[in-house]
Amino acid sequence: MSELNDDEIEVIDFEPVTETKRGFSYRFRWLHAFLAVFGAAALLSAWFVLTARSVLVDVNPITAQIEIKEGFALRVGARYLMRSGDYRVALSNPGFHDELITLVIDDEAAQTHNFAMRKLPGIVTIKSTPEGGRVLIDGVDLGAVSYTHLTLPTIYSV
Repeated sequence: MSELNDDEIEVIDFEPVTETKRGFSYRFRWLHAFLAVFGAAALLSAWFVLTARSVLVDVNPITAQIEIKEGFALRVGARYLMRSGDYRVALSNPGFHDELITLVIDDEAAQTHNFAMRKLPGIVTIKSTPEGGRVLIDGVDLGAVSYTHLTLPTIYSV
């Protein structure tokens, strides 16, 4: 039995392990700023596309130039993507009066707005056989017919 006593276990004091935990550390990098700006732009673009309305501005004549003066509109082909609200739109075309209109976009998903532009007064050429006939418009004598152009003083439908 004396052999067992030689293999005694020694008692030592217990000390818990005290590791220092590494706290959260952040290092700013330009890549993070780029990703944040790109993410914000992507979210803003998605929000606009998902909440915008498809608008067709149909103008007679079809060659008219359409310019959105107030408000943001994204042109996609012949249509515009616009959010609900009021927009100022300028229409112009040679030979027609320029128009500045208010376009009201409501909650309908796809909309068509039709506009007809007013023609400008033109030049009338009148030929007479025999020569020298007199021109009367609405009872007003405008003179003898010549081979020059005649500019009407007011707007008439011919």
